[in-house]
Parts: sequence; structure tokens; C-alpha cells
Amino acid sequence: MTFLAGFYVIFGEFSKKGVSIWAKTSLLACNLVACHFTMAIMFMYIHFQNDLTYFIGNMQHHSDISRFTDRSNASAVDTLPNGFFACYVTNVTWFIFGVHFMSKRVEILRDWGNSKFCVAVSMVAGFISAIMLKDDHPTFHAVADESMADAIPFSFNYRAYNHVFVHHVNGDSFGSSYIFDPMFSKAFTLLAYVHSHIFGISSPDSAQHFAVAFTFDAAQSLTIMAVLILMFSWSAKMVKVLNTDSGILAKSGAFAWCASSVFFWLFANGFIFKPTFTTD
Repeated sequence: MTFLAGFYVIFGEFSKKGVSIWAKTSLLACNLVACHFTMAIMFMYIHFQNDLTYFIGNMQHHSDISRFTDRSNASAVDTLPNGFFACYVTNVTWFIFGVHFMSKRVEILRDWGNSKFCVAVSMVAGFISAIMLKDDHPTFHAVADESMADAIPFSFNYRAYNHVFVHHVNGDSFGSSYIFDPMFSKAFTLLAYVHSHIFGISSPDSAQHFAVAFTFDAAQSLTIMAVLILMFSWSAKMVKVLNTDSGILAKSGAFAWCASSVFFWLFANGFIFKPTFTTD
């Protein structure tokens, strides 16, 4: 449903009369990286929330349980953490209202952004990424090896290595994202230190645990919203440069950003330069 609704909004934007196709295309291209990272961050944050709520690293999800059951953590369905869907709905709602609210109050977003369009592109981009991940996830577990440790960031090999040899080992690398993983991994380490060393909380069912987790979660959600607004503000600035008399040098830089944005999205989702593996 989110894909269909998002696609409808995007189609409506491109069907508008009185707006040049260049303006519409630049709005899409300039925001593609921000929209891709928006849903990636949402996924990482939901994963983070499941981990910090139980504070045991979701042992079933992060450990190889194939020795004890016919199920394997190579399947997203088999070991998807409880409450994942509820967290998804809550956080996407927070994202939609937050971006819409801030877009009316940040000048560059108000004048050169389009919160409804950006949300729609994020939903569509997220759906496409989810389809790719559903196919890639079992392959990660089947082909990952330590030789992939130095792979190009955001490549298939990079994500495979970090997912299998980092995430399923110590819980870090929440989304195998070279840029944003540290934001979550370091935060989780900080939370663990505050939770267990400063306050000495040992029970995941205690009031103290939930108080610390709730406070940390609230601070993290505000931080994430600030990151999203900064990303969309940069995108809006690029849209402004491309659609005003900003000078040839500025326009060249903005055009390079657009081209890089499209290339990155295709590369990060495996549409180009994705290696072929035989997993039989």
C-alpha cells in the first residue's frame, strides 16, 4: 500500500501542468540519496529499537540457530524480531509528520523542497530496497567470507561481509551502511555503558531499564529527525541551484550531485555492478 500510495503521489507530481519537466526531474534526482537513506535509517533505527528494548541483542536473530532447529537466521521471516512491524508503522508515522512539520519551518525546504513528494519517493525507494534485501539476505549468509572485509562501501560484498561477520557476531552494523552504521553502533555501545556500568542495571524487565531505554530512544529519534532534515535541506539547496540563475560553476556542481545521486541509488540497490554468485 505504501508503494502504491507513493507511486500515485510521484505520478501526480510529474503530471502537474505549469511546471517544467526539468524542475520535476531535478526534484527527484537531487532527493534520491536522501530518500534512500531515509528508509535505510528507518530500518536501522527499528532494528536498534528491538535490540535496546530487550537489551540482549535479540539472541535468536543475531545467532546462528541452525544447529538447534531446522530454521536459519538467513531467512528474514524465520527470525524477524517480535514487534518489528509495530515499530515500522510507528517510526514511519513519526518520519512523515516530522518531515512535514519541519518543512514548513525551514526556509530552504519551504521554498525548494516538497515534503509530500520526498515522503512518497522514500516509500517507493524503501519498497524497492526491501525487495532487493529479501533476495540478497540469504545470499549474504551463503557467500560471505572474510576476503570481503575491504570491499567498496555499499557494494554487495561490503554489505554481505558486515551483515554476516559483524552484525550476526556482535550486533553492530545495523544496516551495513558505511555512513550511518557508526551512528547506531556507537550509540548502542554508549547505551550499554550507561545502562550497565553507570547505573548497574541487570534486569531487562526493571523500571530502571525501561526508563533508560525510553530516554535514550527519545534522544535518538530527535537526532535522526535532525539528520533527515539536514539531508533534505541539502537536496533542496541543489534543486534551488539547478532551477535559478546560480552561475555555471554552481550549476555544474549541482548537476554532478544529481548524477552521483542517481548512480549511488542504482549501485546501492544492486541494479549495476552487482556480482553474480552460484550458491548451490
